[in-house]
Amino acid sequence: FGASCTDELGDAEGCVGLGSLLLATAANKKDSKQAVDLFKKGCDLADPYGCMYYAYELSSGANVSKNQSDAVTYYETACLGGVAAACTHGGLVARSINNAFKAQRLFRLGCDRGDAEGCRELAAQQP
Repeated sequence: FGASCTDELGDAEGCVGLGSLLLATAANKKDSKQAVDLFKKGCDLADPYGCMYYAYELSSGANVSKNQSDAVTYYETACLGGVAAACTHGGLVARSINNAFKAQRLFRLGCDRGDAEGCRELAAQQP
């Protein structure tokens, strides 16, 4: 993975794969932070899973400063990139920061893309 995530090659999938490996085996905060940076780089290179993993890190605040608003943006990017679960997760975070319009939009996208949890959340919002 490491060789594919260089500035010369810029392989988004390689960046996300290396980030996942680093996070799973992280021995310290430096490794965890590097993993998060790799997710962000993968996202910047248009890998929707990189965006989803980076969004998770932003929403949890475990390995990077917590930022729910940015998390919603990155979840939405992953969602629009085809990751249905990211739509729903983005909706949950949007709802937690009182953005009901964005939450409903993301739940609808998740449901439309086949995520059952997105459909349940959407139905629960109906009067």
